[in-house]
Amino acid sequence: MKKIFIIIITVIMVFQFSMTAVAQSYQNEKIADSLKYLGVFQGTDTGYALDKTLTRVEAITMIVRLLGKEECALSQQYNAPFTDVPDWAKPYVNYAYHNNITKGVSETEFNSYTEITIAQFLTLILRLLGYDDQAGQFQWNKPFDLAYSINLIDDSIEDNICYRDKMVLFCWNALHCNMPKHDKLLVSRLIEDNVFTLDQFIDTYDNILQTTINHSVAEKLGFNSPLFPSPDNTGNIGNTEDTDTDDTENDVIPPDDNVKNDDTENDGIPPDDNVKNDDAENNVIPPDDNIENDQIQQPEDSLIGEGEIGEDW
Repeated sequence: MKKIFIIIITVIMVFQFSMTAVAQSYQNEKIADSLKYLGVFQGTDTGYALDKTLTRVEAITMIVRLLGKEECALSQQYNAPFTDVPDWAKPYVNYAYHNNITKGVSETEFNSYTEITIAQFLTLILRLLGYDDQAGQFQWNKPFDLAYSINLIDDSIEDNICYRDKMVLFCWNALHCNMPKHDKLLVSRLIEDNVFTLDQFIDTYDNILQTTINHSVAEKLGFNSPLFPSPDNTGNIGNTEDTDTDDTENDVIPPDDNVKNDDTENDGIPPDDNVKNDDAENNVIPPDDNIENDQIQQPEDSLIGEGEIGEDW
């Protein structure tokens, strides 16, 4: 009887610990609400699934939307040689392949359902913003230094499997990042391309996040704003107490020693001079309604094809 009692207590404690961990880990629901309101995130048929890992096809779909190119990807025919991409994802993968945003792990394989790492997803976003790893601006498997310096992440981020909770945070932060070739924020580009309006963007702060847009962001968008921070890079929304809004020194996140740095042709992101690098544009996340979640593999370091996103968005 005593043994049974101990087992029951142990099970209860493990369950409580697990629930606490989930509650602490997946904290970006308001950001997901904001992205959905702006039309760049859809979630799944069961909700946002922020506790789920992110696969390669999901990541590519998200990036095409964040570029504002979902309609283009769905309405035009692009080709890619992969035989393992599900039908729903082919327009996104084909568009990304055509524009040298991604490539497969071999000439015919994309590894659609392999989980993507944080480093790999950050590399996609940095390329989206116009940074060029092929030109030496950052390393595809060690993007943390650059990502931190532009306030895409904070210094607590380490390379692990990327969960959808982190995906929405990184995408929200990317909206506030500057595109160096255009000297404007990504959100400005999306507004110009009629992905959403300035009023809608402001509305996410007023009514969803219930905080105020960062002053420097507001200035770049062309209006005045009180000096309060936007959601910080840890996902803590609206916590403006003791927050220094001055420009702070950007300490660099050291590359994770555990990230594999393999420059083989299909295990890394080798430059492919033969891949056409056409223009790409702005938008955000996939409808996951038809995504299968079984047979998820451990992520490979191969993912995104090298190359710079086109100058003319």
